[in-house]
Amino acid sequence: MKKTDYSSIPDWTLHFGNAGDAWVTVSNDGQVQQLNEQVAEVLGMSPAELTGKRLSAILKRADAMVPRGNAIVRGTLFALHNGRRADALIAVEEVPCPLPDWQGRLLRLTDVTELIEAENNRIRKLDRLTALADIMTLAESDRQRWLDEAMELGARTLGLELGLTSHIHDGVFVLLAHNAPGILEYGQTWPLDETYCSITVESSDVLALSPFLSSEWAKHPCYSHFGYQSYIGAPLWVHGKLYGTVSFCSKVLRPDSFDHHDKVFVKLLARWVGGVIERMNVEGRLRESHDELEEQVELLAMAEKVARLGHWRLDMQLRTVLLSDEAQSFLGLPSRSDWGLGEFEALIAADDRDAWRDQLNACVHDGSQIGLELRMITADGYTRWLSLRGMRLEQHEQHQLFGVMLDITDSKQAQETILFQASHDSLTGLINRVLLFDRLGHEIRRCQRIDGQFAVLFIDLDYFKQINDRYGHEAGDRVLVQVGKRLASALRKSDTVGRFGGDEFIAIIPGLNNRDTAASLLRKILRRLEAPILFGRDELFISASIGISFYPSDATLPQDLVRKADNDMYQVKEARRSLPNPLRDANRR
Repeated sequence: MKKTDYSSIPDWTLHFGNAGDAWVTVSNDGQVQQLNEQVAEVLGMSPAELTGKRLSAILKRADAMVPRGNAIVRGTLFALHNGRRADALIAVEEVPCPLPDWQGRLLRLTDVTELIEAENNRIRKLDRLTALADIMTLAESDRQRWLDEAMELGARTLGLELGLTSHIHDGVFVLLAHNAPGILEYGQTWPLDETYCSITVESSDVLALSPFLSSEWAKHPCYSHFGYQSYIGAPLWVHGKLYGTVSFCSKVLRPDSFDHHDKVFVKLLARWVGGVIERMNVEGRLRESHDELEEQVELLAMAEKVARLGHWRLDMQLRTVLLSDEAQSFLGLPSRSDWGLGEFEALIAADDRDAWRDQLNACVHDGSQIGLELRMITADGYTRWLSLRGMRLEQHEQHQLFGVMLDITDSKQAQETILFQASHDSLTGLINRVLLFDRLGHEIRRCQRIDGQFAVLFIDLDYFKQINDRYGHEAGDRVLVQVGKRLASALRKSDTVGRFGGDEFIAIIPGLNNRDTAASLLRKILRRLEAPILFGRDELFISASIGISFYPSDATLPQDLVRKADNDMYQVKEARRSLPNPLRDANRR
């Protein structure tokens, strides 16, 4: 068999052209050299449009455009300059290529548009619900100050400059609360029809201004008088009657359109502000406290239904935890008024309890906020990922904590799926070339610390092409899957086996340090592979040539160990050429 020259175009097609991932080679000066058909699909461009073109003319960095993007994908984020998929986000990962005479760079391209969009939606949802939780924990002893702080938090959450609470009376906008001290004054008035709030009042619903210059809003007097280009507002109801508005605006055009989460946030905040104004107008502390409690319970119940969000309240003196109905629901718990702190912590996965207790203690003693992601075991034994946030309540000194919990299991599973697909062969389920070299690096570093040794096996199937030609690629795929299973069963749990590409496999065997010891292992592997593989009514027979290299006697770098084992495999294959072809005609059953 001819030794593979990985730098040639035919061998590029053999090893990467039919791979499930999108692979491309780029010269040292950035020009696209070779690519498989998945690259054209990911970029929305034909191979002719891509070949020879500089990669920088096709892709542009997108890290700054996507908050936390690099935290959830492998590689660097890019967007297309233009073309049919101009809105797509592509993760570009440079893969170390241990191939002889390789010139240039080997890149894997992954379309992560949907993953980034799902993550951004989760972050926006969590930000708005967290802002609501922060507003609810503000002390209400000075309600005017509370309203101003609520406007500041709301404006900051939405990325706008001003937050305003108004009372509408006889066609006049009267300012009740704001976040611009020294610029605006309480009681300041404007004609209602010179404000965007006039349209909010007429619609009796949340109204968001976007897009701007291409809409009728550009002709509104508010723009000509004040120059506000971004606006979102909700009607403010007090005692069941339209009282005014809660609105947020900015002279700077907001880069993104307001979405559903923004509108729900403003609507819930307006309802909460309406409750505060009602309490400001109601005489009697008893009725005020009763209304406040009902408002809190109702608002929290609405917020939890919006995004499967639960809240919790911890009494450190009584060591009890109050969980909302929604929190008890997605934890599969029966409805109870409170739970013991020990019972609650027993639901947390053992590996995550220390992180929870560290943050809990810091919150109680220092006032630090709680913010962590952990696993909790539901009553029916399932594991759920939760994002927990919490803070100490100032009005209760150091004895009570309040927080929210969000179920992020789906997002975590999506991330794990992406990472698994990036590091495992889609056909056999074994680790792929990228993770194989990562494991090789780990094993070398481990052996350097303990002065250890290990072996690398390069396993190449004999006459595999004849199976594909005679029985078809479906039969070839079945052979590869069975070979992967048999190799895994022949090795120890401490060994590593992966698919290197095509019909080639690599195994890493810790502690194996000479050919005499290796001989029995090679015989065991070959015996496992010799058993026939059933394909329909046929029996398929396969054999393999196995090369071996040893660390550190043969080489000390991953690519050199693989190359040495590859060379050794070719010598074995040449020596076996005189043996009969084990690929026999299928036996009919």
